[in-house]
Amino acid sequence: MKFPYLAIILIFFSFSAKGQFHVLDILGEEEEIKIPFEYEQGFIIVKVFLSGVLPLNFIFDTGAENTVLFEREYADLLSINYDSQVRIIGSDRQSTTVGYISRRVDLGFVRGNDFTIDLIVLDKNNIDFKNIIGRNIDGLIGGNMLFGAILEIDYKKQLITLRSAEDWAPPKNYHQDNLTIIKQRPYIESTIKVNENTEETDIHLLLDTGAAIHLMIDEDSHPALVMPDSLSDGRIGQGLGGNVGGFIGNIDGIELLNTEFQNASVYFQKADSLLYISNAVNNYRNGLVGNIFLSRYKIIIDYPHQKLYTKRLRKKSKPFRFNKSGLTIFAVGPYLDEFVVKHVVPNSPGDKAGIEAGDVIKNINHIPYHFISLEQINQILSRKEGKKVRMRVKRAGKNYSFQFQLKNNLIAKKDILNEGIF
Repeated sequence: MKFPYLAIILIFFSFSAKGQFHVLDILGEEEEIKIPFEYEQGFIIVKVFLSGVLPLNFIFDTGAENTVLFEREYADLLSINYDSQVRIIGSDRQSTTVGYISRRVDLGFVRGNDFTIDLIVLDKNNIDFKNIIGRNIDGLIGGNMLFGAILEIDYKKQLITLRSAEDWAPPKNYHQDNLTIIKQRPYIESTIKVNENTEETDIHLLLDTGAAIHLMIDEDSHPALVMPDSLSDGRIGQGLGGNVGGFIGNIDGIELLNTEFQNASVYFQKADSLLYISNAVNNYRNGLVGNIFLSRYKIIIDYPHQKLYTKRLRKKSKPFRFNKSGLTIFAVGPYLDEFVVKHVVPNSPGDKAGIEAGDVIKNINHIPYHFISLEQINQILSRKEGKKVRMRVKRAGKNYSFQFQLKNNLIAKKDILNEGIF
C-alpha cells in the first residue's frame, strides 16, 4: 500500500569534476563544521545559501553521487553559467529530462562562508517534493561534497558534523563495520534469509540518507532475493515518471549493524526496474538502508578509510511503521496547509470506506485540517493494525464522513505477476 515515507529516486549521468572537491574546501581553517538540520517525514533537510545570498532547502543524500539544484529559475536569477547539457533518465527507465552542469558554483551552509562545487541544475522540476513532504525542497546534497570527509549524523540532536580525517581518531564504544565506497556512495554488507527455501546470503546495501524508508531489497539482484508469497502495496518513491512501484513483505531475518531482525517487514523493488549508468553499481547493489533505520543510531561514516561507526540511541526500538490505510495524502495550497487524497489503493481500508482520489480532507480523527500537519496525518495512518480512523472530506462541494480500520492489505504474489502490477 502507499506509504508516506518516500524514497525520491532519480538516476543521473555521472560527470567529471574539474578538480577533485575535498571536504577541506568546506572546512577551510576549521577542524570541523556543524550543520543543523530538520528531520521531516524521514528526510534530512539542511539550509544552504546559493551564491552566498539565496537561502534554500536541500535534502542531505549520501545515496546520490552529485549535488543537484531542482529549480533552474534560481540559477538563472543568479546568472549561474552552464558548462554542458546532460540527459537525465528517470527510474522508470523511460522518462527523461534535461539537466545542465554548472562548474564552481558558490554554495554555503552559513551565509558568507562559501565554497565552490560543481552541481547539476534541472531544466524542469517534475517531482512533487513540496506536496510529498509538505514544504519546499530545492535540491539535494550528494556524495561529491563528502570526499575525504568524516561525516557524523546525530539524529537526536539533528546535527551533522563534517571533519577532516587528519588527526581524527575512531570513537570508543561504537560498533564498527567495513564499507565499500563506489562513486562516493557508501555500501555495507549484510546477511539476509528471505524464507525457509533460501539460504542465508551476504548482500550489499547502500547507506542512503536520501531515502525515507528503513530497508529495501532489489528483487532478483541475487538468486536468493525473491519476494514473499504475500505482499502489500508499498510504492517506493517518486521519480521523473511518477510513482516508482514496490511492495512490502516479510522476510525470515536480516542481520545489520550488529543487530538481528527476525520476521522483518521490508520493501521490495524489481531490480530490473532500476537503471544505473554505472555497471559497477548495478552489479554490486542489492538494496538500501534508509533514514527510518539509520535514525535509530548515531552514525559516523569515515569516507577515506571506508569505515562505518554506529551507536544505538535506544536499547529497545519500536517496530517500523507503515501506512495501513491505502491512502496517499499530498499537501497543497499556497502555504501547503491543505490536504488532498492523491491516490487510493484498490481494496484497501480507505478504498472500501468510500474515499476517492481528489477528496479534500477537512478533518481527521476530529482534528481540523488547519490544526494538523502532513506528517501528523501520515503518523495517524501508520498506527497499529486495527486502529480506527475517522475522516471528513469535501468532494464536489459536498461534505462526506468516513470511518475505517487500519489493516495490512496483502496481495498474493501470483496475482501481482499475473496482473503485471510492476
